[in-house]
Amino acid sequence: MRYAFLYQKDVLDEVVFKVLYNASESRFEDRVNFDVLMMEITRTLRNNGIEMPYHLIVNTADGREVYRCDDYETRDGEATFHMVLFRNDPVDKMGTMVVNFPDYSEFSMSAAGLMLPAIIFTLVLLFSFMFAIWFTFRQKQVSQMRDDFVHNMTHEFKTPLSSISLAAEMIADTSVPKSENLLARLSNTIVSETKRLRLQVDKVLHVSLFDNGSLKMKFIGLNVHRVVGEVADIFSLRVQQAGGNLAVHLDAPMHHIYADEMHFTNVIYNLLDNAFKYRREEEPLQIEIHVTNPVPTRVNICIKDNGLGIRRDSLKHIFDRFYRVPMGDKHNVKGFGLGLAYVQAIITQHQGTITCESSLGQGSSFTISLPVTESDRQKAKRRALQGTC
Repeated sequence: MRYAFLYQKDVLDEVVFKVLYNASESRFEDRVNFDVLMMEITRTLRNNGIEMPYHLIVNTADGREVYRCDDYETRDGEATFHMVLFRNDPVDKMGTMVVNFPDYSEFSMSAAGLMLPAIIFTLVLLFSFMFAIWFTFRQKQVSQMRDDFVHNMTHEFKTPLSSISLAAEMIADTSVPKSENLLARLSNTIVSETKRLRLQVDKVLHVSLFDNGSLKMKFIGLNVHRVVGEVADIFSLRVQQAGGNLAVHLDAPMHHIYADEMHFTNVIYNLLDNAFKYRREEEPLQIEIHVTNPVPTRVNICIKDNGLGIRRDSLKHIFDRFYRVPMGDKHNVKGFGLGLAYVQAIITQHQGTITCESSLGQGSSFTISLPVTESDRQKAKRRALQGTC
């Protein structure tokens, strides 16, 4: 049995070696069934979901072409893939199969077209998510601003009302002796606190009127030097009492504008009031007002102070309604956050602009630019012509 097994093994080995030897000795084109090869390639592509025409070339190791598709042609945009045949044979017995896809660019575009809806949907989801986050933070900010407004409005209304109520009770109290000086003081308290209360109410009403467009203005020819000088004279008393100084420089040859005197006066007063409220306690307040003509057709009013200043990230919001610059742990400055919004609205109605430059701890500078009257423009033209002549 052992001899029989060895004999059969030797016979089998001889047959296998003979087949391998004869196969390697056969011609390369005889060893490949090209019809079966193309069927296998087509079946494999379909199994992977690829329905594309392809071209096939088979070369020997020395570059001799043994098979080529009848409709083969080389075009731009085609994709070519190489495959080694008989890779376990000696190098000179191997071959190379080259498969190219002439419509690969169109296939890529169609594949990209299938992905396009998914990409668009992803972008829409991303944008919606970002918008939802932004809207949430915006709502939170608006809610905080609303709460601050209600708190500040309650404080601003309660203080003058308490003073008026106390003064009225003292006048009505018959048990308190009333001299002329006391009555005068109580009367002055009631009048001043009433004006203060009315001013706070007017701020809220003016912003409300701007919303529905029902605010009416009376434009007249106005002397900027006169208005700024009068407001500065009144306000300088407050600044001097606080140990500061208010300097006014009226240097605009063309200083007449068309404006509503009441609202324009309020604009100057609001800016000066902000400079006074946001001053630094450790340093005397210094306010400078410059009225100039940067160009013959415009008049600029610049109000500069050495106060607390405004952080850069807050500058873009200072003209928003109800916005108040964060003051950290300082809460001694009260207000509605409507002053600068009112100022910008008034200046816009006057066809002007207002800008602010500020640095934290270095003070602020507000610049108002307004068009001059037609008469001042004509004067400027005549002066220019005379200068040319």
